[in-house]
Formats: sequence, structure tokens, C-alpha cells
Amino acid sequence: MLLVISGGHADAITCNEAIRSLAPCVPFLEGSGPEQQPTASCCTGAQDFSQKATNPETRRALCDCLKNATASSPAVPNIKQERVKNLPQLCKISLPVPLDPNILCN
Repeated sequence: MLLVISGGHADAITCNEAIRSLAPCVPFLEGSGPEQQPTASCCTGAQDFSQKATNPETRRALCDCLKNATASSPAVPNIKQERVKNLPQLCKISLPVPLDPNILCN
């Protein structure tokens, strides 16, 4: 019998996974598409992100990750903060990490 013990969380999410989960939301967040509401794939990705950010260390790391991604990425320069604020309510979820480029993640 082989027993494997891991100190990590099986449900943890990496920075790259978080960005991929939220990528379908970019057109809505930029207001660049015809969508006035987030798409189903956006809400599914946001929900997946929300469910996997389960511990304080992961949430802090994801906060830094998303803050840096939105601040430095030429791919998402026009994100509208009003849409960011409305995303959790529109997708009927609670995000464990604030999506705010000005937040202190401590």
C-alpha cells in the first residue's frame, strides 16, 4: 500500500488558474463587448475562483496576483471599476478577494 501525504490544499488555486478563470469576464469588465451583463462563462469562472480561494494565505496571494495582473497587463488596460464592483452581485456570488487595483492585500 502506498500512502501519499501532502501539506498543500487540494482545492488551492494558483495565480495563473485564477487569471484563466476570470478571463471570460474581461469583455464585460472592459465594456468592450455587447454584453451589459456578465456571460455564463464569466460567472462560472468567477464562481470557480471563489470556491477555490479558501484559506487566508491563498486569498492574500490571489489578491496580489490580480492586483499586479490588472495594473501591469496591456491586455486589460480599460477595466471599468464600476463593472468590477457589480460582478459579484450580477453573478450571484461572493468573491473572497477584492478586485481592486488600489487595495492593500495584507
